[in-house]
Amino acid sequence: MLNIVRNNTTAKPQRETPKNEGVRRELAMTKTNKSLMKQKKKPIDLGLLITIFILLALGLIIVLSASAPSALSTYGDSYYFFKRQLISAVIGIGAMFVFSFVDYRIYRGKLANIAIIVSIILLALVLVPRCWYNYKRFN
Repeated sequence: MLNIVRNNTTAKPQRETPKNEGVRRELAMTKTNKSLMKQKKKPIDLGLLITIFILLALGLIIVLSASAPSALSTYGDSYYFFKRQLISAVIGIGAMFVFSFVDYRIYRGKLANIAIIVSIILLALVLVPRCWYNYKRFN
């Protein structure tokens, strides 16, 4: 009989869950979903997009007019530099659209530090000796 009393005194009472706990969770989820839906429905800034494409077109025209004679004499194709610039522009437009759908807040913190390091490495690559060789060859 002593064992029965000891077992009953050491047993922990079970915590009862409130009846409205599931309702609270559901309301919290709907509020979160509504805020996410509001964030996804952002229109594209048409003025900025038109300005970007105008500047891109002007840059391509300038590259074509400035480099056509030297590309013709060097590579035999007057559109050589224009084609390379156009391919880079298409890749850049694709990257622009991909990054326009990414929330800008993820760029803070660790991702920003990685981007700075990558930028410094890319800037250092400009000083590669091969570039100096090409400069000497054309002058």
